[in-house]
Amino acid sequence: MADLVNHRGKRAWRTLVVALSATAALLLAADHGASGREADPANKPLTVFTSEFFAGSGVCTFCHSELEDAGGNDVSIDAHWRSTMMANASNDPLWRAKVVSETERNPALAEVIEDKCATCHMPMAHNQASADGEPTLILDGGFLDSANAYSKAAKDGVSCTLCHQIEDDNLGKDKSFSGGYSIDDATAKPNRVINGPFTFPVMQQQMMNFSGYRPVYGSHTLDSELCATCHTLFTPFVDEHGEVAGEFPEQTPYLEWEQSDLAKTTECQNCHMPEADGGVVLSNFFAGQGQGGGNQPARSPFMQHHFVGGNAFMMDVLAANVAALDLTATKDLLDATAKRATSQLQNRTAALSIEGAKVTNGTLEFDVVVENKTGHKFPTGFPSRRAWLQVTVKDASGKTVFASGNYKKKGNITNGDADSDKTAYEPHYKLITSEDQVQIYEAIMVDTLKDVT
Repeated sequence: MADLVNHRGKRAWRTLVVALSATAALLLAADHGASGREADPANKPLTVFTSEFFAGSGVCTFCHSELEDAGGNDVSIDAHWRSTMMANASNDPLWRAKVVSETERNPALAEVIEDKCATCHMPMAHNQASADGEPTLILDGGFLDSANAYSKAAKDGVSCTLCHQIEDDNLGKDKSFSGGYSIDDATAKPNRVINGPFTFPVMQQQMMNFSGYRPVYGSHTLDSELCATCHTLFTPFVDEHGEVAGEFPEQTPYLEWEQSDLAKTTECQNCHMPEADGGVVLSNFFAGQGQGGGNQPARSPFMQHHFVGGNAFMMDVLAANVAALDLTATKDLLDATAKRATSQLQNRTAALSIEGAKVTNGTLEFDVVVENKTGHKFPTGFPSRRAWLQVTVKDASGKTVFASGNYKKKGNITNGDADSDKTAYEPHYKLITSEDQVQIYEAIMVDTLKDVT
């Protein structure tokens, strides 16, 4: 049928069907159309707050907006970041719904669940509240409540002073996974360190005076191990009695990347934070003036804060509900991020080809080869994602004589076992010979009784 090539060599699965010609298409993304969207408002100001450890993104964007690269492209950090899933980690309605459903299913573990989820989706609120000896709750008067003292920090999602304060401590090791990042809890402002990718940071004193942070060079900001702190997630699971029975690897793109050949040449940032076109002057503050009155140097490589992934669908949901979710990004910016995600899926995720097609005694035989270009599994991340092969064979007149993997507008895969029976799943195929067989790539989870959930 098809082979997912993982840069370690490839093998081919074969399929036999009756036909004269063949075409195949890899479905990389769902229909991203959305209707009934509200009028596009102007960008809202980014969140402004200060706490002992953190500051809102609005503090940082005062200087790090209106940036251009050598090619004249707008690479403003705020314009790109505010419409990403990182910025909207706490606004994501699917994530919010999952927190509610999990706590309702397991009320005795509600505090454990909320603390686990807040660690990476509301990281500034989580860390500051923990340091203050306050509960790290999301619901029922927790961080989602605007009256909560940490609500602004929570709503700012995975923000500037979170990522850039993560220390180079145990990165890439088990201790750092599942939100085990380390934040300095001793140094007072204005001497708190902000790590960046450039040696010899300029305007240190100005930044300390304005924001309370001292910029320093941190090489780990360019390493995949930094991303792995939250994007390698082991989640507790419960048995039939509601008791925690262990942990399962919910999301492991870093561990997958670590086993691929791309780990030798490509970091997460190279794909998800694409390099700008030439150097960028990093601050608009005293434009043209650096420390000592000299010109600020254009720094390179500048990694754009696109954080582009594969979640174009959720970007459309956010774009359709800007006011309801009180987002700081406009629909236009969210649409731009969705387009980047779609482009990533269509052009930089997988390559599809048909090899060895031949007809013998009226039977068409061919290989469909899928080459994984991501450096991690495809699909990966949150285990609700799936990709599948839609293979259509037509005769010389254009009539379809074989079809595997057709789908309906809502995403249901024709003859996909899991779509007709929630307790079932489509098996993995080496050979496909009938239309009721579909090659689907997805994570299938079972409970402690080995039943499909």
